[in-house]
Amino acid sequence: MLLNKNNLRPIIDFHILEISDPRVLKVQDNSAWAHIENKPAIIEITLPGSEKIITRYFQKNETNSFHSINLDLNCFFPCGCEGTDYNFLPDGLYTITVKGSPDIFNKTLQYLRTNQTRLELDKMYVDLKLTCEQINESKLANIRIVETYLTAAEASVRLGLISDAQDLFHSAQGYMEMCKRKKGCK
Repeated sequence: MLLNKNNLRPIIDFHILEISDPRVLKVQDNSAWAHIENKPAIIEITLPGSEKIITRYFQKNETNSFHSINLDLNCFFPCGCEGTDYNFLPDGLYTITVKGSPDIFNKTLQYLRTNQTRLELDKMYVDLKLTCEQINESKLANIRIVETYLTAAEASVRLGLISDAQDLFHSAQGYMEMCKRKKGCK
């Protein structure tokens, strides 16, 4: 018996592309849409700290890009704003769901975004001044602590330990804040 797409159950599959641009969220579709290939799909994105679900059409078998304007975080010039550009997207835990039509075909992922936090970490690395000075072991130890918190938070998300991930992420941010104020760091 030959299989055709009408005999197969759709498999919704996507992942978040890791990019360093803190203004953009990219979602890559890897789904096997089967018999719903020609029907519309949507993506629902819940931003960190929000309960509001942002719903957008989802382009199948493509990379979908989201930014502060299409996620309703700031407005676009024709709407009455002047000089608006893409803003940084917030760091933290995102809930992302892709739904086919009918929406019984869906998948939800949790994603921990750390772009802005990593930019702050970049500043800590640059502050080491490796090309000019000997390594400041104290500053390096602070970087390692933040890196460890972030890595553990990301690992926790992958393992479905969402509460732990949020706690670890907030610990990383808090430690960085202390370092900026030079209080509590080594």
